[in-house]
Amino acid sequence: MSETTPVPVLVADSSCNQKAAAGFNTRLSHEGRAGARTYGFVNPPVSRGSTVLHATIDDRINKYTQKLEQVLIYGRLGAETHYALENMITDIEGGTRTQIVSTGLSAVTTTLLAYLKQGDHLFMSDSVSDDDWKRIRQTSFLYGQYASPDDSWLALRGLRTLAVRLRAQAQAALQVAQWLAKREEILQVLYPPLPGAPGHEIWKRDFTGASSLFGIVFKSHYTVEATHAFVDNLKIFGIGLSWGGFESLVLVSTPVTRSITGNKFGGCIVRIHIGLEDIVDLIADLEHGFAVLKEFTTRTQQEPAS
Repeated sequence: MSETTPVPVLVADSSCNQKAAAGFNTRLSHEGRAGARTYGFVNPPVSRGSTVLHATIDDRINKYTQKLEQVLIYGRLGAETHYALENMITDIEGGTRTQIVSTGLSAVTTTLLAYLKQGDHLFMSDSVSDDDWKRIRQTSFLYGQYASPDDSWLALRGLRTLAVRLRAQAQAALQVAQWLAKREEILQVLYPPLPGAPGHEIWKRDFTGASSLFGIVFKSHYTVEATHAFVDNLKIFGIGLSWGGFESLVLVSTPVTRSITGNKFGGCIVRIHIGLEDIVDLIADLEHGFAVLKEFTTRTQQEPAS
């Protein structure tokens, strides 16, 4: 069983990978999905299994000749989840290939066994840690408390970066909101941390931070269909829910589904969640969306009424 999260063993060669179109943070958020069967999920689903069935004997033989490549042959040799992580690390490290192993020690021993032979000498250090068992853990044993390995892994991954992510995303959201507030297409930005926005004074009085979710209200001559064109043509912003994650998201909120309040803002509303991508990339994506919005509006206004 693995005691730690997977650790890569890789041979870096920056000349082999020249993907530099987007910023580093944007690549961290988006790499590792190309070619993987994600079924629409922002992260590739966890692939578990051992036996892989082959259509014919020739199919099995052909795949085994490619066992050093990313070909699904046998569970121990890797599957979609492994491939996605390998590709992501290869890209951000500027490497040639990446091999995922179970522990940090496995990363060391695999590398040493690949390159050392009998009689070679190597200097290395050891580190040892000791855990203290306390009453809470003993009580947990007695009462049969248990969290699944997958849930524990997801929670640990998120908690390690929770504070820095929230702070970074709030700062980025404010910058994007300030930029949006100056756009001629926008009637209003609904983000309390933004000076002049609805609820700003209450936010200053009662809050110490903010999320990175806000709404934008388009001027009244932009139709619902035009805002759909705006959203559909964004490349970095994904259309989806689950605010608070690493990836920037967007969602049309018009028509308003809450009958109690209704739409009191005077225009179509789009909700935007700012993730951890580079701000310059997000703004460039939004600029592209605004260009499509204007082109769509101009074209539809020129079309004769049916």
